[in-house]
Amino acid sequence: MEIHSLERLEERVSKAIELMNQFREEKEELQNQNRVLTAQIREYEKTLERLDAENKQFRAAHDRVETSYVQQEEIKKRIEGMLSKLDDL
Repeated sequence: MEIHSLERLEERVSKAIELMNQFREEKEELQNQNRVLTAQIREYEKTLERLDAENKQFRAAHDRVETSYVQQEEIKKRIEGMLSKLDDL
């Protein structure tokens, strides 16, 4: 009976060792995936920062164009007003 118990203990120890090795491999794989994903996140953050900066530049350019357009419209109205006054003379 004692040998049978020893064999069962040996089987359990072997199974525990197998599980530990499996868990180590899974841990290594997860750590590798984590490194890859962390690197991807850093790249995405850099891209986001670059796109945000470009967006700010485009908005500033848009605002300048819009301001220019408003100024041109004002100048156009004033010229039309002056031409109208000249026509009345």
